[in-house]
Amino acid sequence: MSSLRLLLPLLFCLLSACASAPASPDIEVSEAALEGDFSTFVIKPIRGQGHRQDLEERFNTALRLALTAKGYREQAQNADLRVIYLVGLEANTGVDVKQVNIGGATYSDVTFTPEQRARLALRILDNHDHDSLLFQALIDRQVRDPNASQDVVNQAVDKLLARFPAKRE
Repeated sequence: MSSLRLLLPLLFCLLSACASAPASPDIEVSEAALEGDFSTFVIKPIRGQGHRQDLEERFNTALRLALTAKGYREQAQNADLRVIYLVGLEANTGVDVKQVNIGGATYSDVTFTPEQRARLALRILDNHDHDSLLFQALIDRQVRDPNASQDVVNQAVDKLLARFPAKRE
């Protein structure tokens, strides 16, 4: 039931991100994340509308590596942190407009190009404190290479979680 309760706000956040189409990730880190004493995590993808299950394995691997590098340990039961996300990738048509000068006249050269848009809603919740929000990232942007290697995905997720604090010693 708690996953269903979180699904609607997560979908709303994803749709809001899609509507505004920010150029860079919209990232929020709460004070509780900075002050908390967390050591374990569990990853739970939200398989709602628009979620791409075929991207889960690469994204889960990248999340595991990033959180492990920060000192957290994955734990299936009773983890301190619950990482939930919706990730999608869809094909669209982009429009490139260039000005062309021919014989002293200026014309617009319009070219339609295929493009891929990635959409991500990622949340890290305090699993023991009524799912309080510790971290949130919303992304909607064009992707240059939808078949990026695992290393590229790892680097992107590591950069995305850069502001999330490392485990306190």
